[in-house]
Amino acid sequence: MVAKKSKKRKTPKKQNLATKIFWFFGCIFLLVYLSYSNIRIFFEQYENNKNLTQLNEAADSLQSQKIKLSAELNITGSEEYVEKVAREEFGYKKEGEQVVVIKKEEGNSLAEANQSDNLQFFKNIKEWIINLFK
Repeated sequence: MVAKKSKKRKTPKKQNLATKIFWFFGCIFLLVYLSYSNIRIFFEQYENNKNLTQLNEAADSLQSQKIKLSAELNITGSEEYVEKVAREEFGYKKEGEQVVVIKKEEGNSLAEANQSDNLQFFKNIKEWIINLFK
């Protein structure tokens, strides 16, 4: 028996060129899409790291505030603190003690004192000029 030769099919050049163009643009599209996705993920990771840093700083601040408030709570619960507040705010006293109240000066009297100092300054200048020409 004699083996028959099979005929090879020849693909048209147009079809071969179209396939190459399809694969070329497909690879370009895939490359652009993967690059875009990679860049987007990078920026999201950057923003998340920045937010994480801010949240860690806030957590540290809150932790220090918690410690400070816990210490203050321990102090306010003591008998000495209650006695101190009662004396300062409500005027309580121990037996044998006298309560002395010191009133603070009004803010207006300070302004009046400054104004009278300014007037005195101008009076002194006036007297100096008068005495200069005598």
